[in-house]
Order: sequence, then C-alpha cells, then structure tokens
Amino acid sequence: MEILISFIIPFIILLTVVVFIHEYGHYYYAKKYGVGVTDFSIGFGKEIFGFNDKSGTRWKFCAIPLGGYVKFFGDRNVFSQAEQEELLKKYSKEDQEKLFVVKPLYQSRKNYLLSNLCIKDLL
Repeated sequence: MEILISFIIPFIILLTVVVFIHEYGHYYYAKKYGVGVTDFSIGFGKEIFGFNDKSGTRWKFCAIPLGGYVKFFGDRNVFSQAEQEELLKKYSKEDQEKLFVVKPLYQSRKNYLLSNLCIKDLL
C-alpha cells in the first residue's frame, strides 16, 4: 500500500499532467490554423468521463492513463493520394477547410521548429 501511495499515484498524476500539456500543444496549433478537432483524450481505452465543448470537441479521460491523443477532423490513418481525394468528396467546402490533410506543409514544419525551440529552452 505504501508503494501505491508513495510512487504509483504520484507517477500517474505527473504523467497525466505531462500528457495534457503535450496534447494541448497539438490542440492549440490545430485550432490556431483552422484544423477541426473531434477528440482530446487523456489516456486510452474505455472513456471514464468526458464532455463536449462549444466547438464540438470531445474532451475525455480514459481508463489507461499512459498517454493521450488529439484526433483531427476527418483523421483516420496515413493517407494515400487516392484516399485523400475520396475523403474530400465526403465533406462540404466549409468542412474541407477544417481537414488536416489539406493544410499547407509549411504549417507542419513551423510546428516542428517551434517544438524544437521550446524543448531547447526547457533543457
């Protein structure tokens, strides 16, 4: 019981905070560049509790607190060109502007460079 209180619970709390900050970075830049976000999850597996915000994002806490993810609007897997064209046909012009797959590459590179600068500042 002492190990649980002394090490495991503090580790899970710390990991949850780190995962939240990391995933929030993805969420923030997606919103900043007009990419729709459908899910913001802390943990994996079955959802324990969650809520929807005014933009339609599902914020949820799941049973296995060992990571997290942000799911972008229309996101499934790595796309081939043919799959991307099929995906675009499914959405209206307004919704297509929210899709991650149609965003310019420079936005991805800018995010990569900014993340490296932030990491260097922390070290």
